[in-house]
Amino acid sequence: MKKRQDAKDKILGAAIHEFAYHGFSLSVARIAKKAHVNEITVWRYFKTKDILCHAAIRAAAQQNALIPYLEASLKQNPLPALSEVLAELTRLILTESVDYYRLIYHAVLCRPDLAEAWDKDKHRPHLRPFLAEYVRRLQAAETLPATCSPEEVSRDIFGLLLGAFVRNALMPGSELSDADPAGAARRLFQAFEINLGLPQA
Repeated sequence: MKKRQDAKDKILGAAIHEFAYHGFSLSVARIAKKAHVNEITVWRYFKTKDILCHAAIRAAAQQNALIPYLEASLKQNPLPALSEVLAELTRLILTESVDYYRLIYHAVLCRPDLAEAWDKDKHRPHLRPFLAEYVRRLQAAETLPATCSPEEVSRDIFGLLLGAFVRNALMPGSELSDADPAGAARRLFQAFEINLGLPQA
């Protein structure tokens, strides 16, 4: 049983990496080669390529480090400053969780059916409620102005994170990419905090 699970895990790991860096049009034979199994073994665990694509997205989502980080941040008292949280979320989206966001990027770009199915998947973890709760608590503590709803602010923050992902994960070395993405996010929001007279971390 453990041997079978190991083979399945190797296939999923290979599928996550290969789809993330080469898109969903990649052949199953290439994934089998990367996983060091034969193609028949892949078909034994995943009856169709679409099933494998969905399984890869689901498995990568379970490794999304942004949500555990926000959960841990919400347990702190006082809450960490927005500049620090944004810097760490930027770092995570470009390192530990980069394959997951690459998969979503490829799905949105070339496989909207996969993206739509993932959007409706009951197993999909959602980052935005954690961001909204963090913003809500900052506003309640009066360390962030309450001029917009937490949901709107969380959407805007997530948009900034995706912008950092596009500039730095998809366009590394371009004139839009950052030498230090986390540091850039920290400096930008520290400037806002100073401008608003908010306490620094």
